[in-house]
Amino acid sequence: MADSPLLQWFCQVGQLERVKVPAKSTIQRYATWLPEEEMREVINGLLRKAGAAITDGKQVLDLEAPLDLSTMFWTPHV
Repeated sequence: MADSPLLQWFCQVGQLERVKVPAKSTIQRYATWLPEEEMREVINGLLRKAGAAITDGKQVLDLEAPLDLSTMFWTPHV
């Protein structure tokens, strides 16, 4: 994605000021950080926190509003 403005446009990352698209070598390095099972736990934990309701005026991940995870699309782990 780092070298493809078209792919960045398609993924809508060009619209976000703070996003720096990683190079493919960086993505390869990310792919080996944790075994898949541990990474799945991390991702699921983040999803739970992102969808958590606002309590005491704050969302757990400091989002403006909880993510509506019913609108997200992903393929289940096979």
